[in-house]
Amino acid sequence: MQIATPAWSGVTSEPCPAGAVPIAPGTSIQTAVDRAGPGATFCLKNGTHRIQAIRPRANQRFYGEGGTVLNGSRLLTDFSRKDKYWVAGGQRQQGRRIGECAKSAPACNLPEGLFFDDVAFVQVLAKDDVGPGRFYFDHSAEEIYFADDPAGHKVEATVAAFAFESSAPGVLIRNLTIEKYASVAQKGAIQAQEADGWDVENCELRLNSAAGIAAGSGTRVRNCDIHHNGQIGITGVGRDVMIEGNHIWENNTREFLTSWEAGGIKLAVSQGVVLRNNDVHDNAGAGIWCDIDCRDVLYEGNIAERNRGAGIFHEISFSAVIRNNKLGHNGMSRKKRILGQQHPDCCVAGRRSLRQHAHRRRGQMRHRSPGPGASHEIGRDLQDPQQQDPRQRYDLRGRSLRRCHVRRHTGRRKRPHHREGQQSI
Repeated sequence: MQIATPAWSGVTSEPCPAGAVPIAPGTSIQTAVDRAGPGATFCLKNGTHRIQAIRPRANQRFYGEGGTVLNGSRLLTDFSRKDKYWVAGGQRQQGRRIGECAKSAPACNLPEGLFFDDVAFVQVLAKDDVGPGRFYFDHSAEEIYFADDPAGHKVEATVAAFAFESSAPGVLIRNLTIEKYASVAQKGAIQAQEADGWDVENCELRLNSAAGIAAGSGTRVRNCDIHHNGQIGITGVGRDVMIEGNHIWENNTREFLTSWEAGGIKLAVSQGVVLRNNDVHDNAGAGIWCDIDCRDVLYEGNIAERNRGAGIFHEISFSAVIRNNKLGHNGMSRKKRILGQQHPDCCVAGRRSLRQHAHRRRGQMRHRSPGPGASHEIGRDLQDPQQQDPRQRYDLRGRSLRRCHVRRHTGRRKRPHHREGQQSI
């Protein structure tokens, strides 16, 4: 049985395709997009392209050279002093406030950001709360207040809400670093949710205010490095979505409420989803999550470790196969490893050496570590439903987990023991 082996993810040093339209830093990408029309191919040259908000045309293709950075922020160089504060004036940007925050971070859903030397400062709701590493945005005065001396530092304030957003189909985005966009909660720096058939490959998405990528129908996200985004790595809604071979880590830096939507990956109301060979770790929320009427979902070959919520969470949904994933040390909050409200079409298969056991609690399947040396495997699908052992049906919130068999290993194989109304592994 083959267990998760995610591939390398992120940008690569490779040339753009021959014949691509070159765009140098400081040049308007949107002007080139409009001039070239549908089906054009662009080469975004190495360097930093600041405050570029691109609305692609149908079937356009965008390539970087490995050192190409789309940066949604403005570089700040003009500061003044007011009382105990440093102030940057002329700041007119303001995004919508959406989403629920943890109590410790009540301004998480204000999309504007401030960075000192690529380190995100925390926004506060009152000027009196400003201190080291914190800032206050006075929108009426168009001023940002902070306490740290900007001398000798690179100081940036987010301005653009997205790098790519359009309803045009068939767009390809490859080999770009996309950072510091003031994306609104549940939207991405790459906003593909209203489009069909976008491909995002070998990109790095980091330090954006909400999601790195928002996927839509037919979106393919492959071999990307997605980290330190404010709310979540990937969000989205759609059919035939594939998320494969990505490195998704340390997202929800702004501390959105994890039960609302935050962490590594969360899709909703989606069908025909493939989540394969992703390395999803250290996110402040669930690792991989599909919620509300997800159907025909495959979770395969993923690694989900040290996420604050569940490693894999299939919630209020149907027809999923979960197999050959490696999960460990998830659930630092109240939710544990694999968590699902099970449906007869949901099958958990091929999970090995997780150092945990399952039990029922409030109608859901949860897992806790049984201590060193113990592990269990949830086996492969039964090929013939008629051969299903009735002892392998588990009552979970009025539904059943079928077409799977469960084995526990503690040095020697044991058959599971069941009592009515309980699941034991």
